[in-house]
Amino acid sequence: FKHSAYNSWNIAFWYYRLYIRINYRNNTHIYNFKEKIMTGKILKNLKKRVTAFGVGDNLYLIDELNRVLIFSKNLLLMKGFKLKLPRNRVDENSTKFSKDLKFLAITLGNITTLWDLETKKHIANFVNNSDVLSVGFDGESKYLATGDIAGEVKLYNLHIKKQVALLGRHKDFITDIEFCDEVNEIACGCYDKCMLFINGVDLSKKERYLHIKPVKKVKKNE
Repeated sequence: FKHSAYNSWNIAFWYYRLYIRINYRNNTHIYNFKEKIMTGKILKNLKKRVTAFGVGDNLYLIDELNRVLIFSKNLLLMKGFKLKLPRNRVDENSTKFSKDLKFLAITLGNITTLWDLETKKHIANFVNNSDVLSVGFDGESKYLATGDIAGEVKLYNLHIKKQVALLGRHKDFITDIEFCDEVNEIACGCYDKCMLFINGVDLSKKERYLHIKPVKKVKKNE
């Protein structure tokens, strides 16, 4: 399993040109941190909240109305299309682009819909027993992982479009998933402030809790 670092609080780091996306009302502000320029550019074509984005040669966005909009690096709208799905709400749906921008996954309750961005067609449905809160693609777009409110993490093969493994169970909601290629793990953020790390080879699990502890006061002579 290959991919980049995990993200539990909707903060994303981009490797090619490092951007941070900040949602505020109906505008998406793009900041270029690589050149250390804090000049925000508002994408005026957007009228609804952005629910997910992906960055490659171009910038891909999808909004609440399931409009997929493709922008150039200069943030000029190139083209777009709309998916035939119910309204895509940030607080109810999990939406994620694959890293190569070939696929898009959108959840609807316990169903994860998979879309081919090149053909603009719906190609598969993956069904969990409980509502899905998070999805994640591996770096090569071979696998899709889902996490639900029952704490189950499932792995689907995108070539055969079938579930190939139940990666693990946790006692609380799985709120985010990312593949970590550096250590061959899948990282899962959980509602109880736990980070769940699943090994991509033997499927062993590690749990790390992120409870904030009081900071020790350091005296001048220490």
